[in-house]
Amino acid sequence: MPDFGFGLVDYQANADVDKWLNEKVILPASTTKCDVPKGIFGDQGAGMLRMIAYGSDAYFAYPPRPSDPKIAWEPDWQTKLRMKSTYSSILGGMGDMGGRRSNNASQAEQQQRPEQKEEPKVKATDVLKGLLGF
Repeated sequence: MPDFGFGLVDYQANADVDKWLNEKVILPASTTKCDVPKGIFGDQGAGMLRMIAYGSDAYFAYPPRPSDPKIAWEPDWQTKLRMKSTYSSILGGMGDMGGRRSNNASQAEQQQRPEQKEEPKVKATDVLKGLLGF
């Protein structure tokens, strides 16, 4: 079913990721190129790029579980590490909204601003010296 994929940003179970890889719903980690059909972003050519990379869950405990199942095991701590990386970017058609300005505009702004004295920067070592009486 068509979907915007908002749920994919959440952490996914390893079984779900494996299933989606087999069904070719998501791209495998070996993918280095993805072609987007022409016109998918309309006449403006702008769009949103979002990438999500899933890693396998990892489980850690201390002390490690004994290999003999008959030995009682009571870990001091245990944790599950879920790995995921995300990236988002707006593609094309943003004009000056991205914070980029022409040199003429920035020069005009600097000329309109009154001169401000730059305050001396305080070093952390100077603060510590003052606190400790050095």
